[in-house]
Amino acid sequence: MLCVACSSSISYTDKYYSVLGDLYMSISYYSGTDSGAYDIATALDNEINPDIPTSYVARFNAMQAGEIEVSKSVYDLVKMSKQLCSLSGGAFDITLSDLSKLWKVDHKSLENYAPNEFPLLPSYEEVVSVNSTMDKIDAREENGKYYLSKTVDNAKIDLGGIAKGYLTDLVQAKLDANGVKSAVIDVSGNLHLLGNKYEESGNKSDWKIGVNNCFNNDGSYLCGIMPNKDSAVITSGTYERGYEKDGVKVNHVINPHTKMPVGVMYDGAYLNSLDYVTSVTVIGNNGALCDAVATAVCVMGITQGAQLIEDLQLSAIIVTADKKYKTVGSIRFMQGNFYLNSLEEI
Repeated sequence: MLCVACSSSISYTDKYYSVLGDLYMSISYYSGTDSGAYDIATALDNEINPDIPTSYVARFNAMQAGEIEVSKSVYDLVKMSKQLCSLSGGAFDITLSDLSKLWKVDHKSLENYAPNEFPLLPSYEEVVSVNSTMDKIDAREENGKYYLSKTVDNAKIDLGGIAKGYLTDLVQAKLDANGVKSAVIDVSGNLHLLGNKYEESGNKSDWKIGVNNCFNNDGSYLCGIMPNKDSAVITSGTYERGYEKDGVKVNHVINPHTKMPVGVMYDGAYLNSLDYVTSVTVIGNNGALCDAVATAVCVMGITQGAQLIEDLQLSAIIVTADKKYKTVGSIRFMQGNFYLNSLEEI
């Protein structure tokens, strides 16, 4: 995701930070200050990063069955994840880290292997032996304290499918409290807007956002949209963060039901599917919700995913690998020669 027209002759201040491990956060804002924004990102990373041994998530993953006191952020993220897991029929699942490692689409594997050096794909027997533990974890609040529990030793969580959107929510609230009138918060392509865009004249205008083309890695745009002020605009896709092995396209979005990456099927051997969701852009007011829903829709498919988005009163653009798309809710599109014009609308 890229904000293609957020600059203006009026003076916006641009800041760039490394956050949440290998991610980035950029903030472009007008008036006020971004003081404290980076501190929020650093604090969240220290709480949820599974590679930081002292984080709540790492400690939870390492412990045996039982309960641990956690921060409000970890509680909020797990509670929302549990709710969305239920609403999506299990499509959103934060307990699949062992499957991600098995398929070598976890953060460390994607960093360590060159594109042509990934090992053999896991056996089907290995894959089906790994189970979700969403029903084995829970979060609760008592007397102003927050707790996370698990009933089996091997339950582990990874909040990567919701944390980027959650961070945009926190930073947007901080900028608003700091007196910022207008801003774009970008956490590795997950956007959250604050207020309207300001022109040189001081007049307010629409934000114009370009959605990256999921079919061509050439810097072109799938489409351009004009979201309302204060909107989160979050994209999840199977076209990023993956590799190809023996002709099978492997990506980082794991389907909890098949236990395989979205777009991969098994019929005596691993095969590529043809009609899976390859990109979902979700628009709403809550970044964490949009982030998690975008991931869930990749798993659910275009029909069930569209229904979930409609039920949650969000808006979205859903694109499939066989070059079809569906819009849900109210979306204002920019005019222009965008790639979306060549796709079949359903």
